[in-house]
Amino acid sequence: MNFRRTLGTMICVVSLLGVSAGHVLASDGAGCVGETSFGHSKLPNMNLAMVEDPEEGTIIVDGKAFSVLQNCKGENWKFVAEEHTLYLENYDGLYIDMGKQEEAKIVLTGSNRASSNMKSPAILADGNLAIEGEGDLTLQVTACHSAIYVRNGKLTIQDTTLKAEVTGEVRDADDLIMADKSVILSHAEVTLNDEIACGGAAIGSRQLNISITNGTHLSISSKEKALATFFGKVSIDGADTSVEITSEENAVYAKEGFILEGGASFAAKTTGELTTAVYCPEGEIQVNASDLKVDAVRTAMAGVEITTSGAYITEPQEGVKQEVSSLMTIVVDGEVTGSLHIVPGVAPTATPTPTPSPTPSPVPTVAEEVKQLDQPSITPRMLLGAGLILTGLAVVAVVLIMRIRGRNE
Repeated sequence: MNFRRTLGTMICVVSLLGVSAGHVLASDGAGCVGETSFGHSKLPNMNLAMVEDPEEGTIIVDGKAFSVLQNCKGENWKFVAEEHTLYLENYDGLYIDMGKQEEAKIVLTGSNRASSNMKSPAILADGNLAIEGEGDLTLQVTACHSAIYVRNGKLTIQDTTLKAEVTGEVRDADDLIMADKSVILSHAEVTLNDEIACGGAAIGSRQLNISITNGTHLSISSKEKALATFFGKVSIDGADTSVEITSEENAVYAKEGFILEGGASFAAKTTGELTTAVYCPEGEIQVNASDLKVDAVRTAMAGVEITTSGAYITEPQEGVKQEVSSLMTIVVDGEVTGSLHIVPGVAPTATPTPTPSPTPSPVPTVAEEVKQLDQPSITPRMLLGAGLILTGLAVVAVVLIMRIRGRNE
């Protein structure tokens, strides 16, 4: 009977999973830049009244229910009650429900797999949940859009490797990795493949922030949004932290802002015709000493403000900030650009092209001048003049001799 009630609770969870941090869009599309305006988004209605609270004091592992107050174990797993920790070692089984615990933890060793073919996440928790350990975890869901859902708490994935994939016929607009509060990825290898396009996101926080830090490597392929929070910020930081996204909708939808800093790298390609890759309708976009590369069909980014510190736009070189429809974006010659590359460093100063100097005329040296003075040239005119002078002197001499002879006679 206890298991039946819990199983019923799990099935009812699908009612709650009809919302995903803002993932149903208004008719004009979330974060779209039209001819004159950006689009708007809204949250779907939350039908929480239909959701039964999980039975307090119960956990479910591999389809079996156990008391959260007692140690228990099964094939390749054990639960330590006083630590509120589930240890998985090469586990390969059905979904896991950590029940209501203020602080719950899953520790991984070896290669682990949890799958759900019913309308329930592969991992469910009520309260804060941390997933960590030197092992890895693969999650597969086919009838529910969420691989992990943390209710009334934050989700931390740290010092581990996690892969999640959703396939099949799914219609709920939820997130593949979802928490009511913050989602934190720290020093983790996370790969997400979201093949369902129903208005959700690959990672979503319903109420707070998404933080990717401390050398995390995150790779997302999504037919919808990639990172989405309608009430907080998305921050990415750390010299070894990298995020690579391919999505059809927004790579980042962060109502309160987007921060890329500390030498982190962010690369995103969005394929939606009217999609803004990085969209912050009520927040600032900051790129501080980090590398950002975006390739969108229409708009690379839009926010209340766009600032860079220790970084500059390298492509397109003519790109400048400009307000369009009450939000700042990057334009080239007055047109919004979809491609953008910001790199760390200081923008190089343009070097003017030097004007060539005229070639100077050769100037004779002092030695050459002296040589020219010592060896004057003799012209024909000079020779003729000398001959005339000599002839004149000869005539004068003859005349004088004749006069002298006349006196003597």
